[in-house]
Amino acid sequence: MNDLTTVAKNVSIRWEVPGTPTIENYEEIKKLAESIAEQYSNQIITADTKKSATDSRKELNALSKALDEKRKEPLRKSKEAIKPYEDKVKELRTIIGGALGYIKAGLDELDKKERAEKEIKVKALVKEVATADGIDPERIEINSKWLNASAKRKDIVAGIQSEMQRLKLRDSEMALIESEALRLKVDPQPYLEDFFNRADMGLTAKDVINTMHEHIENTKAIEREKQARMEAEKAEMTKVSDDEFATKYGEKKVLKQEVSFTIRGTEKDVNKAAKFIKDLQGIEVVSASERKEVWG
Repeated sequence: MNDLTTVAKNVSIRWEVPGTPTIENYEEIKKLAESIAEQYSNQIITADTKKSATDSRKELNALSKALDEKRKEPLRKSKEAIKPYEDKVKELRTIIGGALGYIKAGLDELDKKERAEKEIKVKALVKEVATADGIDPERIEINSKWLNASAKRKDIVAGIQSEMQRLKLRDSEMALIESEALRLKVDPQPYLEDFFNRADMGLTAKDVINTMHEHIENTKAIEREKQARMEAEKAEMTKVSDDEFATKYGEKKVLKQEVSFTIRGTEKDVNKAAKFIKDLQGIEVVSASERKEVWG
């Protein structure tokens, strides 16, 4: 490695053909061009001088083109001269690139192996710390930083403890949400899922419970509005019997009741309940939600 460092510091080239191209009749061309420029800077071109000006323009364009070609000539020769040098540099860099590729592949493979070994140790540490605190180790997500070779045990333990505190707080808030939902007699599952999915974005149990109350109040307001419309319709009808009413046009309508509830049980028990309700005479199943699995 010391040899490489020395060579890198002493990379050098030798110019085999030194020298700078020059224009031998520079002064002559400059003097002529300046003279023509001065001539036409203060001259108004007329019909009599048009041919002379046109010829001068043609000659100046030819001179400018010739000069540009002469400018390119040493560049072409220079490019041809340094091509073997460039080819050698490219060859050396290709060889070096191959060596770097082998080294990278080897280091990557070693890093992969070391991280796999580190992961086993980290998982064991997670199990040790989490179990001692009554937390299921499977709930602790392994932070990729813990697998770095530079990661120290004390820092990993601190990270595990921080993750456990986060889980405990989440569990506590989810318990609050579920308790409030059961108190209000609403399904807690949608609110728990919302909290679980957005807790890392700053959503709190208080936010979810406030939303829960808003939903309930909105539902009650809608129901009150429906009930008010129903009472208004009944007031315009004539009651024929307990459940039968007649409109002012003589149309008969039957007053029925609608109720929604959520049942929970094994698949077999829910099937039985569904069949029992379906078989009841006079009962119409208006709608039914999709079934979902929950822990009882």
